[in-house]
Amino acid sequence: MNLYHFTNSDALFGILKDGFLKCSQVEHSNDWYEKFFYCNVDKFIELNYICFSNNIFNPVMWYFYTGKCKGACLEIELSVRDGDLIDIEYIGADKIVKSVSMKEAKKYLSEKSNFWEFEQEKRLFLPSGKKLLKIKDKLRSIVLAPAFDYASLDKQEAELLFKYEKKLKCLNSTICPTGTLDNLNPLLYGKFKDFGLLQ
Repeated sequence: MNLYHFTNSDALFGILKDGFLKCSQVEHSNDWYEKFFYCNVDKFIELNYICFSNNIFNPVMWYFYTGKCKGACLEIELSVRDGDLIDIEYIGADKIVKSVSMKEAKKYLSEKSNFWEFEQEKRLFLPSGKKLLKIKDKLRSIVLAPAFDYASLDKQEAELLFKYEKKLKCLNSTICPTGTLDNLNPLLYGKFKDFGLLQ
């Protein structure tokens, strides 16, 4: 199954350099309810997960999770061997939780307020003790955001993108995503040429 992980440009280059996605934990959740009501429960703290979305063409996701449309979205192919992939269920109200089993904790972390429904989120819960997901054989495409800052690319960043040239795509819009993937921006090829990466 192919899913989408949105990220800002700084994190993008860290991911491409290291070759893995780092897990999230409830204490770093952007959902204030999860962060403040779950982070003191041991079983929640022990769970490591990575957030994905079903939809690459959601302009709200691009705005919030790629630094206002300046980052990228990674298309990752996942399998059952990677962990438990669970659809988030969007419910009408949050729940107060004090003590739960590990199985129950995973269930609670698979539920969010319906305010977050725009994310169309799936969470990959990693096996116990695992905090990284290697993406070398899982990365299918790197989709650069409409307002990606090509002009500021340094040589190391350009080399990282060039390494994945065949997997690079651009979202075709200067204002917000339109649902159209386009050829690479000429500015990016200009950077590849400036740094001597093109033969």
